[in-house]
Amino acid sequence: MSKKVKIFSLIVVISAIFIFVYYFSGSKKDETTTKESITSTNIPVGNITKEQSEFSKALSDIKSIVIDTSIFSNQAYKTLRDHPISLGTDILGRNNPFDPIGVEDSFIEEISSSEIQTLQPTKITNNSVDLGAQVTINGQNPGNVIFEYGISELFGQATQIIPVEKSGVVILKITKLIPDTTYFVRAILSQGANITPANTMTFKTNK
Repeated sequence: MSKKVKIFSLIVVISAIFIFVYYFSGSKKDETTTKESITSTNIPVGNITKEQSEFSKALSDIKSIVIDTSIFSNQAYKTLRDHPISLGTDILGRNNPFDPIGVEDSFIEEISSSEIQTLQPTKITNNSVDLGAQVTINGQNPGNVIFEYGISELFGQATQIIPVEKSGVVILKITKLIPDTTYFVRAILSQGANITPANTMTFKTNK
């Protein structure tokens, strides 16, 4: 074998080895890169799609909610009334609990709840009436009285405030009523934060 042939054969072998090594390492690197790219691309896309789907479903559920407000115009709802219950007597202690025993003549002051009663309306005409209430004020706190009235038990109208400083009868004349109409009326007593509604009375205006 000549020297030129040996050199050519050696070059071919070295070239083949180089190509083989380059191809093998390059394909592995590309495969790894492709897998990482697929993995890093697919996972976020999948998560975003799921979240968007859940958010869209939540929006659809909210849009499908229908609030029925017809109950407020139902006659049975309009006839509902509040029946307050008195919780009894409030008992106040000493004005200064740190005072020595025996300094105060009265340690406990018992305050009874004030009372109010709607009286039967009088002096009824076709468009006016005298409303009345019996008020019992307990304690030193003054109060205020108003009358609620209307053509149903929901009332809907109210008079001006009438200051009351002591027990007695409160009379108030109202006008501009509808002739030949049945009205409902009740008195309400307020003393600070305490509100005391009275019983409800009815009357009918003249024709």
